[in-house]
This record gives sequence, C-alpha cells and structure tokens, in this order.
Amino acid sequence: MEFVGWYTIGGSPTKEDVEFHQQVCPDSENGLLLKLSPISRTDQLPLSIYESLIEIGEGRATVLFTPVSYTLATEEAERIGVDHVARSSVAGTTLTSAVSEQLSAQHGAVKMLHSRVRLLLDYLKAVQAGDLPKNHEILRKVSSLCHQLPVLDGTSFQKEFHSVRFPQKLDLFCVCVCVCVYKYFQVEVKYRTL
Repeated sequence: MEFVGWYTIGGSPTKEDVEFHQQVCPDSENGLLLKLSPISRTDQLPLSIYESLIEIGEGRATVLFTPVSYTLATEEAERIGVDHVARSSVAGTTLTSAVSEQLSAQHGAVKMLHSRVRLLLDYLKAVQAGDLPKNHEILRKVSSLCHQLPVLDGTSFQKEFHSVRFPQKLDLFCVCVCVCVYKYFQVEVKYRTL
C-alpha cells in the first residue's frame, strides 16, 4: 500500500502544515494535502488539494504546496443520497428530497392497490358465501386480472431476491466498516492528545 497524502482543516497551507508534512511524508516527493474548510460559505465544495514540491534554494530543501485542480465524478445513486441527506438535515424547514417524494408516491400507490385488492377479496368472499349474487362480468375481469399477475414460485423468487439483496447488504457492511474506522481514529486522536 502506498501513502498518498493526508488531510486537515483550515484555509491555505500554513507553516505548521509544512512541518507536519515533512514528518509524515519524509520519503514522498509529491505527497498530497487535502484542506477542508468547514466555515466556507460558497456554492463550491469546501476543500482544496495541494501537491507538495521540494524546492532547493540557499543550500537547503524547502517544501512548497501548489494547488491542484480536481473534478468530482459521481453516480446518480450518490447524488440522490446526498440530496436526500442535505434536504432532510436542514432543521426547521419543510423541504423534502426527491427520494422522499418518490417514496411517498410509491407508498400511496401501494396503499391504493391494497385497498382495491381488499375490496375484490371481500366481494369474492361475499359471492362465495352467497351474500351477493354472482356477476359473471366482474368475475371474468377478476379472473383475467389474476392471470395477468406473475406467479412467484419459491426458487426463482428467492434467487432474484438474493441477487438484489446481496449488494445492499454489502453496501451496509462497507458503511459499518467506515464507521468503525472513523471511531477508531477518534479514539486514537484522543489517546495521542493525552
């Protein structure tokens, strides 16, 4: 594994950043420094990336940081997730994310489908019990509807279900590992400050 660089918070690189960089990356010629600016109030991502360059002058080597341009490549799933978290974390507002709106619409559709299936089931039970007369037109439509629905046999459904479920479990596992690593680094930082 290769050490690429390190990160810290703040604005432009400082003298302390240079000293720390020399301790952390003594063998790395072009180590990277990622500076996060938590108090930045811009529309852009509040981070800057710097590449370390060694300049030899006056008989000694000094480390200089030069800004590096970058572009972020994201996928649609990441953008949806970030949109959802950003909108739901705004306290005291009624903003909803695109994910929340889509899930609400799907929930409403499922509730409506459930109520209509319940109505058909109640009708069929009443006809079977003899409480209502048989309406052959309605029974033909119900039969046609039932034949249009896919039949879920155990093996093919389970195979498809697990092929969809496995990547979700893997993503959840990766998140758990990241949380554990983050907690570990918090403990390590507290231990080092003592």
